[in-house]
Amino acid sequence: MSLSPIMPAVTPPLNAGMLKTAVAAVRTMLSTGEKGVEESWISVARQLVQKVVIAPSADGKSAELTIHGRLAAILAAQEAWREVSRELRSEQSAEFVRKRSDGEFPAPLRSLAGRA
Repeated sequence: MSLSPIMPAVTPPLNAGMLKTAVAAVRTMLSTGEKGVEESWISVARQLVQKVVIAPSADGKSAELTIHGRLAAILAAQEAWREVSRELRSEQSAEFVRKRSDGEFPAPLRSLAGRA
């Protein structure tokens, strides 16, 4: 059974402090073998992923995976940024091509080395 792309659920706004706490917890867990660190990591992980729902797709041939929690907000923000970046890159490229074909850029300067 194949999994379809992750579909983020509606979540509360992402808090930058929460992300910093998660990163710090992971670094601490990886760098130390102290007791209690695992419990901290589990708590942070539970806040990032509140639940995961796996349901059959409409056609019954695959499954749909839905993540609920702050991780869903992070994934949604990343996808939104990728989409906006693609659109901006496309618009800027089209504008450059238009300006170049309209002659809006000055001719390149000749090398000063040949002048004496």
